[in-house]
Amino acid sequence: MKNTKMTLLVVGATGNIGCLVVEEGLRQGYYVRALVRTAEKARKLM
Repeated sequence: MKNTKMTLLVVGATGNIGCLVVEEGLRQGYYVRALVRTAEKARKLM
């Protein structure tokens, strides 16, 4: 079986829980897609 990374979609990624989910997803090796309201808030995730 091919070893591929899974993609994690996080809706509300800049909220209290969402930012923790993004961090944990990245830590575990997922590709993370984050849905946010503004690009300014999204920059804080990087």
